[in-house]
Amino acid sequence: MTAAYQGEPGAYSEMACQKLFPESETLPCRTFRDVFESLKNDRAQFAVLPVENSLAGSVHENYDLILEYPEVHIIAETQVTVNHHLLAVDAATLETIKTVLSHPQALMQSAGFLDQYPHWVRQPFYDTAGSAAHVAQQSDPTLAAIASRGAAERYGLKILASAIESNHHNYTRFFALALKSRPAKEPFNKASIVFTLGQEIGSLAKVLTRIAEASFSLIKLESRPIHGRPWQYMFYADVMLGPDVERFFALYRQLPNYVGDLRLLGTYFSDLINYPG
Repeated sequence: MTAAYQGEPGAYSEMACQKLFPESETLPCRTFRDVFESLKNDRAQFAVLPVENSLAGSVHENYDLILEYPEVHIIAETQVTVNHHLLAVDAATLETIKTVLSHPQALMQSAGFLDQYPHWVRQPFYDTAGSAAHVAQQSDPTLAAIASRGAAERYGLKILASAIESNHHNYTRFFALALKSRPAKEPFNKASIVFTLGQEIGSLAKVLTRIAEASFSLIKLESRPIHGRPWQYMFYADVMLGPDVERFFALYRQLPNYVGDLRLLGTYFSDLINYPG
């Protein structure tokens, strides 16, 4: 079995792969779309993608891609603690650094540390581990990368500064995805749906009321613009399930009475919440 992820070896996404699928091979991909294509073309049986950071919020590109690939569903969820480190070659010191490379989110999350060195140029890179690989390849003591400790070990870099993230309560949430022909493992404790609203006044309130009346906890609700339909929105919702999963499916069958389009993105086990009962 193979699990695909976006980034280079040593990326936080690879850590999530190893956590979710410890016995699977990993397949690094250049872009998020490449990850979905690897599933579609059977180059990988699983995919692991970041969908939300506790500081930066949702990764909207991946939510949009899930909609583009209706043959894919969510089969599991986990989180990875994000600890950023400043990495460089052996000859480098804090005094030699001129340019710091990393993913834009990592640069933003480390802004408090970087502000101490206003002369450093912050250069966005497509991936944290990729920036570490680049610094190692260049062997330039003026370059540094912000990436994980695992990336430092993989690419033979030293850590010039540890835990440089501005907020140490920094976590990234990951979905495990697979084709719908591969069912999710039970028990389920969470479900994700996406829906649009009809023209009736109070449609959203009626959906939320129906979920509450069915005794389910709505733990996330987020709107996204609908491409090609200005000022109209789709809503992503995460629902915490009880042990009676069939009751959720009964609710789901009723929701078309209150919404426009509706899609179940997955019922799955999340290790972010305790399984009720």
